[in-house]
Amino acid sequence: MHIGKNTESHYYFTTNGIKKEIEVSKIERDLGVWVNNELKWSDQCGKAAGKAMSVLGVIKRLFKRLDVESFKILFNIYFRPNLEYCVQAWCPYYKKRYQLS
Repeated sequence: MHIGKNTESHYYFTTNGIKKEIEVSKIERDLGVWVNNELKWSDQCGKAAGKAMSVLGVIKRLFKRLDVESFKILFNIYFRPNLEYCVQAWCPYYKKRYQLS
């Protein structure tokens, strides 16, 4: 991934005397957090929301009838952690970006 102004650079590594170019990617995952080459968190937010919605779909398929207390327990154990993972890193970015003047 290229970060900064010099995005036309090419990087190489050598293995057994053979020089190979390192592929450039637009998005990378590190410690479970997705960051794109512009250091924006929109990919992390989208993937977290998608994973949380798929967990909610599994809960709906497995439990046809749920009382409120059971749903709260399942929500707090399976759904909420997917949305809140690494929120300390990306949440201030969006608060600043969308702050009303």
